[in-house]
Amino acid sequence: MGDAPVFFLLALPFVLVGAVLVGVFALLGPLLGFLISLPFRILGLVFGLVGWLLVLPFLILGGVLALVGLTLGLGGFLLVPLVLIGLPFALVAAGVIWLMRRGDHRTAQA
Repeated sequence: MGDAPVFFLLALPFVLVGAVLVGVFALLGPLLGFLISLPFRILGLVFGLVGWLLVLPFLILGGVLALVGLTLGLGGFLLVPLVLIGLPFALVAAGVIWLMRRGDHRTAQA
């Protein structure tokens, strides 16, 4: 019966300190891993942006060539699907414009 006070006075503080240390190390592990991987994440972002900057002129050139080809009639075969896809959107836009220009003549004159 004399061992219980000795345990609570000597061993329990060491157990509590050990539990706190385990908790602190469990918290610091992922934080340290994130801090170690952060420069590589930033480098990956920078390399991705440099890649987009290298590809951007070619994308613009392809878009301009496609637009010129469609306006000159060289892409007439490709123009038909674009018109078929865009026709419902154009009809909805035309309907909205027609409704807006029509006006509402039923409103009371103040």
